[in-house]
Amino acid sequence: MARKEKRIFEIQKKIDTWVNSKDGKECIYTKYLVYAPNLLDLLVKLSFDNSLNSQDISHINSAIRYFDSTFDYFPEEFLGVPGYLDDIFVSSYVISNISNEINNPIIEKHWTGDCDIFELAQLIIEDAEEMLGKNICSKLKNNFSK
Repeated sequence: MARKEKRIFEIQKKIDTWVNSKDGKECIYTKYLVYAPNLLDLLVKLSFDNSLNSQDISHINSAIRYFDSTFDYFPEEFLGVPGYLDDIFVSSYVISNISNEINNPIIEKHWTGDCDIFELAQLIIEDAEEMLGKNICSKLKNNFSK
């Protein structure tokens, strides 16, 4: 199993366990957190798709690096599954930024989630200030804007 596939599997396993816990059942953002593995999987697949331009792939790779970073705003090592909130925001923000008439079919082709990726990304972005705080949300937007 490749390193990224193993990481996605580990995240999925961690989230599956957490969703059934008391914390997972009480968290209002569980509905988004369950898509963390799908979002990372999408970014990884898009990073290898030569149909996308180099600028979009660069943004995608930055989002993957952020997802993998242990030094982000909400570290999973300390917060557990809720530590993926900033990662899913960054993933959604980048997907939304590269979304256009040409890229959308490519994004949809690689999406493995059971919902519309563009609607999910929009909902996460809309709830980001509440999830992350206005200051962190603003900093992440500045860091990951095209």
